[in-house]
Amino acid sequence: MKADQFIVMSSNDLVRHGVSSLLREIRHSVSIKICDHIQEVMDLLRDNHHAILFLDDDEKHQQVLRYLKQLREQSTVPKIIILSDYLSISYIQRLLSAGADGFICKQDPIQDALTGAMKTVEVGQLFLSVSASILPYESQQHQKLNHTDMQVLQLLARGYNVQ
Repeated sequence: MKADQFIVMSSNDLVRHGVSSLLREIRHSVSIKICDHIQEVMDLLRDNHHAILFLDDDEKHQQVLRYLKQLREQSTVPKIIILSDYLSISYIQRLLSAGADGFICKQDPIQDALTGAMKTVEVGQLFLSVSASILPYESQQHQKLNHTDMQVLQLLARGYNVQ
C-alpha cells in the first residue's frame, strides 16, 4: 500500500508547513491536511481515511502519549509517526507501546527520514530514524569504554594503527 493521504499535526507553524512541503517533494500527488490540535485530527479521521499521521510532540511528551492512546481507541489511523527532538530510550519505547509506528528525530536529515519512514511503515514495520536507532548502542558504548579505550579509538580514527 502506498500512502497518498497524510495529516501533519504540530502546534509549530514551521514544522507543519516544512513537513508538508517535504512530503509534497517526496510524493507529488498527495493529499496533506495540516492541524495544530488533536480535535482537528479526530474530526478529519472521522470524515476521511488517511494513511499516515505525522504527530509532532512539541515537547509535550506526556500529552502525546495520551493522544496516541486516544487515537488508537477512537479512530482508524493506519500509521502514526512521531516527530521529536527528545531522544530517550524509555520515551521511544513508551511511544511504540502506545501505538506509534515510527519515530523521527528532528535533528536527523528530515527528508531522508520522512522517505524511509513512509516506506517502512507502509509495509507494516516499525521505523526509527538514525539517532533513535543508535541510541541503545551509544549508551552501552560509553558504559563499557574507559578513557584509554576512547583515546585509542580516536587515534585509530585519525589513521594510526593499534600499536
